[in-house]
Amino acid sequence: MQYEVVRMSAEGVEQIIGTVSTPSFSDGTVAPSQGYAYRVRAVGEDATSPYGARDVATTFTFTDSPPLAGLTIRRAHVAELRDAVNALRSAAGLPPASWTDSIVAQSTPVRAAHILELRSRLTEAFTAFGLPPPAFGAPVAAGGVIRAAEVQELRTVMR
Repeated sequence: MQYEVVRMSAEGVEQIIGTVSTPSFSDGTVAPSQGYAYRVRAVGEDATSPYGARDVATTFTFTDSPPLAGLTIRRAHVAELRDAVNALRSAAGLPPASWTDSIVAQSTPVRAAHILELRSRLTEAFTAFGLPPPAFGAPVAAGGVIRAAEVQELRTVMR
């Protein structure tokens, strides 16, 4: 039994990028700071399975990864998440997300609304890929304090 791995381009074209004999695959052809979607199927002499559901991944390196409990969430954390979400949106054929405010401005505090907005835009990308929306943890209270766990949860969803 072998496994055929397919990667989807930003143009929606799927291309076989490898066939392996173990259920593990490392894509050595990815570029930094990009989003990707993959599907896998089993192939054998007697039969070939249908492709499984798509899975998504990004090639971002995040600051303070993983963020520790008690760590102050900074504008850089939110800006990096926005870039990663937009990379997945691009891979899904969606335009870049519009954000309610510029997080890079020194006068912009990091707010719970930023996490809610990131979740919403990420859900749009998953939907465009034909995936169920990510299951997020506890609701974020509007105006509440952003916790390190909420930032890590978004990072994990985008692996």
